[in-house]
Amino acid sequence: MKYRESPLGKLDLLVDLNMRMNTTPTYCDIVLPAAHWYEKEDINTTELHSFLHPMGAAVRPNWEAKSDWDAYKFLSVKFAEIAKKHFPKPVKEVVSFPLGHDTPGEIAQPALNGVQDWKKGECEIIPGKTTQGLTVIARDFANVDKQYVSVGPLQKNGKYGFHGIMLDGKDLYENYMNQKHTATVEWNGQQYIAMNEAKEAANFVLAMSGTTNGEVSYRQWHEEEHHTGLHGENYEAAKKAVKSIYGDTVEFREGAHGLAEEIAGPDRNFTVTYDDIVAQPRRWLTVENPYG
Repeated sequence: MKYRESPLGKLDLLVDLNMRMNTTPTYCDIVLPAAHWYEKEDINTTELHSFLHPMGAAVRPNWEAKSDWDAYKFLSVKFAEIAKKHFPKPVKEVVSFPLGHDTPGEIAQPALNGVQDWKKGECEIIPGKTTQGLTVIARDFANVDKQYVSVGPLQKNGKYGFHGIMLDGKDLYENYMNQKHTATVEWNGQQYIAMNEAKEAANFVLAMSGTTNGEVSYRQWHEEEHHTGLHGENYEAAKKAVKSIYGDTVEFREGAHGLAEEIAGPDRNFTVTYDDIVAQPRRWLTVENPYG
């Protein structure tokens, strides 16, 4: 049996935001009370079925307890107050990031003879190829509180997504911001979508996810069909091959010339909000990856 000795010493500070006084809080220096079920607005899902879960607040949190969203919003305000004294202007720093799942950096890793380790001198260290990626980012610590309750600018000026499926978010962002129900916030001379409340954050997630927005789903499948080549003549050939094996037990949409039209076309106008799933159970859409 192999084992490693536990590290000696103690963390300088350990803080826990928890709804229960279980094992973790007993080892913490500070315990922050979190709102329990039916005391906060939130959404979640499970792999056991395809329904979206709203967690509506039936009562207010007890005493000093806060919802997860409000707790971190409170901390961001205090953090920004302190940061204004030490980091009044944005600072740049080097940040490492892992080779994301289904990205070229991960897929291109040689595996026939095992992954080489640059730390052991087996290969040259090349960020993004033989080790994690490195990038330079700007940290605006003095405005962390404003950043927490707003979306942007990366969402509206760049691409978003994961698993190699990246979409241009500019028009989606602007369309959402221009809707009557959308609250906005302005700071540093720019206007952004506001997320002051947990419900606003939930609605933004629902609007930008391919599982709950038909247009986003369609665009994701369009990206995927070009990754796989399943569009146009190739898609027609693939359908014939499937038909030759399974016959009439398999049905395809008439006029569909690729994965996007076949799978996401019928639901392209589908949208759902937090109030929608509170009023009536709703299922998520079929997506090209399990995380939407």
